[in-house]
Amino acid sequence: MRFDFLWLGRQRNKRGKDSRQHGRLHQELLECNLGSVLDASAGGMRVLSSERPPRRVEITFEGYSLPGVLEAEVAWQRELPDHKWELGLKFIGVTPEINDALTAIGRDNRIRRIA
Repeated sequence: MRFDFLWLGRQRNKRGKDSRQHGRLHQELLECNLGSVLDASAGGMRVLSSERPPRRVEITFEGYSLPGVLEAEVAWQRELPDHKWELGLKFIGVTPEINDALTAIGRDNRIRRIA
């Protein structure tokens, strides 16, 4: 069986082309004000939340400060059993400084797998 590393963390559309603009890093132990961060990219993140958030929300991360305000828009949401929500968030107006901070946070909390 062949594993295609180029598609790791990305989705293909119906024509087989990559529909993501940014690759995803699966996260471990990263919490934000909405809940547990499952994966993140430069363009957004996927969160497991106990609440259904408003359409647009300000994001903060536990244990980290950002050099400005990070806003996100709910791109999609799915209700799960036990009254939880899986959320796809799209970042809005990310500055280069916030992008650098997000990169560092994502790198610090990515899931590390032993080969």
